[in-house]
Amino acid sequence: MENKFPFSSLFAPEDIKHIDHAGRRILERVGIKIHCRFSLDMLEKSGVRIDHNAQIARFEPAWLNETLAQAPSQFVLYSRDGVNDVHMGTGRVNFSNGGRVFRILDMGTGGYRLTMLRDVANTAALVNQLDNIRLYIISCQAHDIDVIIWKA
Repeated sequence: MENKFPFSSLFAPEDIKHIDHAGRRILERVGIKIHCRFSLDMLEKSGVRIDHNAQIARFEPAWLNETLAQAPSQFVLYSRDGVNDVHMGTGRVNFSNGGRVFRILDMGTGGYRLTMLRDVANTAALVNQLDNIRLYIISCQAHDIDVIIWKA
């Protein structure tokens, strides 16, 4: 779907600098709680400060600058069919569904229940029909399959 609106930004360059600065300050001082020991170990090997007891990763400004400098300015998220590739960093806006829910309103019963694999399939089918969504992210957890499968 082609963007028919002229390029505009919601934020002035100074606003973006403030947001970036605040995010970096949070990453350095507060950090991010990561429950995966493998991820914590990998980050630690790359130079990130890790508090293993609290499972917190804190990112120094120099590490962030070095790592971000290595990131490409553009890349492609390739689709299975080769038709729906998503080109990132090209000045286009790409929309995606987002979030991950664990309970869903069951339209058949009117009550809430844990999400199941069929809900993953149903939300994917719904998003597939929305022309403005370019990228699908699994939006709910399949509680009816083994944890080992969805953590792999």
